Amino acid sequence: MGLSVFSFYLYASASIDPSKDLDYWLKKIDESVTPATRKKDIKFPEIDLDFLSFFIGVIDGDGYIQCRKRLNGYIEFNLVITFQNRDLKTFEFIENKLNLGTIKRVSDSLSKFVVYNFELKYILTPLFLKNNLYFLTKNRIEQYNLLLYTIENNIKKWEFLPEIIPNYNPFNVDNSSELLSINYFKNWLVGFVTAEGSFYEQNNKEFYFNVSQTGNRALMLAIHLLFNPSRNLYYNDKTQGSIVRMSSTKDIQKVINFFSVDNNHPLVGYKKDQYLIWLENLKKSGRYKDLKYPTLI
Repeated sequence: MGLSVFSFYLYASASIDPSKDLDYWLKKIDESVTPATRKKDIKFPEIDLDFLSFFIGVIDGDGYIQCRKRLNGYIEFNLVITFQNRDLKTFEFIENKLNLGTIKRVSDSLSKFVVYNFELKYILTPLFLKNNLYFLTKNRIEQYNLLLYTIENNIKKWEFLPEIIPNYNPFNVDNSSELLSINYFKNWLVGFVTAEGSFYEQNNKEFYFNVSQTGNRALMLAIHLLFNPSRNLYYNDKTQGSIVRMSSTKDIQKVINFFSVDNNHPLVGYKKDQYLIWLENLKKSGRYKDLKYPTLI
């Protein structure tokens, strides 16, 4: 039985049990600890909410929660983010902040950041639950639901996995306005842009900021609502791909304000480098030179 057979209740009809608070989940997590696992030290890193929100966005964009069957029939969960090696600085930053996870080189062009089963279940998941952080893309929600279900029901062997998994996510991810109102949405978006966004210049000297995604149309509409750009959200019915694309002077000013003026989590690593080069080139452009730019150190 593979992950593809699992289904879960519709987001809009999900009923979140208020009795399942942090204490409830900490008790369930403690009950799921095996004697061998209990011998290990569980050390929680001191991490601020802004960073964790940013990290959730990175995972939603480029990561997945892997559930695999071990040779002995037991279930193992791992968080995996595959990235191009140009993004190494980004994941070194994440690894240092979390003080957990491992960076593994896959090839000359690709690497992986992996948080293995123990750290994912007994350190990272409690941090997400403590801060009421949930994923916002449907694939990631489904994967996290499965992880939470196995914790809640103390399921350790593959043969006991059911075919229907309940939805633990408190948000209606088909409602763009509700997504936009989530308190960590902006910091989440910085992480999501790290994975799915780009800052670039066309040959005609027009500058762009793009965020793209396949599926999750309501989420893309929420991003569009946040910036309210002059261009409509691009959507391809055939591929279900969406693009928020911005290039007018008014819209580019909104982008600059979001990433440099508003009190959001900063861009890091390669995406920060790309953004700073983009800003410097904007200043030299006849069309964009009169925008209000931040003072960069």
